This record gives sequence, structure tokens and C-alpha cells, in this order.
Amino acid sequence: MSQKSKTILFPLLAIFGYYVFFQAFYDMIAYHEILPFQDMGELLLSVALNFPPVLLTFLLCICVVRTKRPLTKQKLLLDLVLCLVGLVAINYLYLFIVRQIFWSGFGHIDWAGTVFNLVIIFLSVEVYFYHVNYMRQIRATEEQRRMAIEYRYEALRSQFSPHFLFNSLNILYALIGDGRPKAQQFVEMLAKIYQYVLFHQEQDMIALEDEMKFVRTFVEILKIRYDDGFQLLVEGEEKVGSQRIIPFTLQLLVENVVKHNVVSSRNPMTAVLSIAPDGLTVTNPIRKRISEPASTQVGLSYLQKLYHNHGCELYYGRVGETFRVHVPFIKPESK
Repeated sequence: MSQKSKTILFPLLAIFGYYVFFQAFYDMIAYHEILPFQDMGELLLSVALNFPPVLLTFLLCICVVRTKRPLTKQKLLLDLVLCLVGLVAINYLYLFIVRQIFWSGFGHIDWAGTVFNLVIIFLSVEVYFYHVNYMRQIRATEEQRRMAIEYRYEALRSQFSPHFLFNSLNILYALIGDGRPKAQQFVEMLAKIYQYVLFHQEQDMIALEDEMKFVRTFVEILKIRYDDGFQLLVEGEEKVGSQRIIPFTLQLLVENVVKHNVVSSRNPMTAVLSIAPDGLTVTNPIRKRISEPASTQVGLSYLQKLYHNHGCELYYGRVGETFRVHVPFIKPESK
């Protein structure tokens, strides 16, 4: 049996099972018998005539309840009213069709039993969809938490990776060997980077001003590493204000520039960081490397999902001969 067939068949069997239970319950109250029928033909006729309204009532409640509105007292009341109106329409229309097409002597509507049946179905459907939505929210929350943890881990690993440490120690060794005073400055910059990573790795968001200070330190290390072959031009810095972004965003964007493009003293790279009231944009000319290092899986799509979880959208892509990433500022009420 295919998955699609199971998706349709199992709910129908569940609804039919409920109908059998409710009909037996109703017959016991109304006729003091579970099966008040003279023969099997009368029983099958009763099922054929009475099951369709129950099925339509289920479908009505599902259509009304599954609307994406917060579960409140007002929603419950409105859903119940809509279901009652729909119930009246379904039963009168069904009664009319059966009398006109199949059996002119078809019985009347027992509104007490019909409304009671609706209430049971309505509450069952409400509980089911509440449970489904609740579990979906739990999974979404867990997914956000997992993504945040992985992001912080990858950001931390990118700074403490053997490749980064190897390059940093080589640079430091060269500076010390040449007797240049920049050696002490380089050590101080490395200390600031690791201090920033350790202090802010658990935060969901950070002030843009703090991230700017961090990325400047990171850029200074890149300048030394590439012998002034990398520059970051900042535009609109007066618009920084109290804006917030996800920690390590700028550092990872700058790192992507040098990771995926040719950067050297002979082929200098200048990335532009433009700050606007609604967000910031990092742009760099595209000069692809012949061979790129293995990805750490902290891609832009991953960063895009993190911003999406805060209710804002990160955009990136090629624009002419440049690559551009637009990072939105996180709104104060976002959590």
C-alpha cells in the first residue's frame, strides 16, 4: 500500500470506527438497544444513510480548526460557531438530497444527538490540531537551538582551527625573526579575537558596534597575513547606532571573501562594508581561486536560516562582477 493510500485510508477507518461507537451509544440511549434493527439489510441501510453526515462533519471541523490562528478563547468560540452553522447547512442539504434522489420518506434530524455529535468531533479535532501545532513548535524551537549551537561551534572552530593557528604562528614567527615591533601588536590582536569569541559565543545577538570592533581586529590580522593585500572599506559608519546582528556575522563574511577569492599583495582585495538604516551590505569583486579549501559548513544559507529565525531575511548573490551579501538588523522585539 502506498503512503498516499495510507494517508487517506487510515483517517477514514478512524472516522468510521468513531461513527460505529457513537451510533451504538446513541441507539442505547434512544432505543435502549445497541442494534435496534430487524435484519442485516436494515443495519447496512442505516450505516449508508447516517455515516456520510458524520464524515462531512469531521471534514467541516478539520477545515475550520486547522486555520493558522493562535489558540485563544475567541478562536475556540468562533470555530464552534462556524461549525454549528456548517452543521445546520450540511444536515438540511443532505436531508434534501436524500429525499429528492433516494428516499422521499427519509426520517427527520435529531438535533440533540447531531449537536452532541458535533461537540465531540469538534473537541477531538481541536485537541488533535493543538497537539500537532504544539509538537511542531517544540521541533522548531529545538531546531533553532540546534542551529544556534552548531553556528557558535563552527564560529569557534574557525578561530581555533589548526589551519588558522598554523598561519598565525607562522606570521608571529616571521615578525619575531625580523625583529619588527608588530610582533607584540599581533599577539595582542590574537588575544582580542579569542577573548571576543570566548565571551560572546553563547549570545544570540550582539551590538553592531562591538562586532565592528572585532572585525577590525580580524582585518588587521588579515592585512599582516596577506602583506596589506586585503582591505575593508567601511561606508556609513555614523549609522551604526544601537543596531544588533548575530555574533561573528561580519567575521564570517570577511573570512568567506579571503577563503573563496585570490588575495595577495600582487592581487589586493578590497571588500566594502556599507551600513544603512535597515541593515548592512558586504560587497567584494569576484576573483575565484582555482582550488578552494574544504568548507566548514558555515555557509551563507546556514547564516540565512539563523536570521530567518529572528524574523528577518539575509540576501546574497552575484551582482555583475561582484558578490554581495545584505545582512538585516535584528529588531529589538525579536527573540
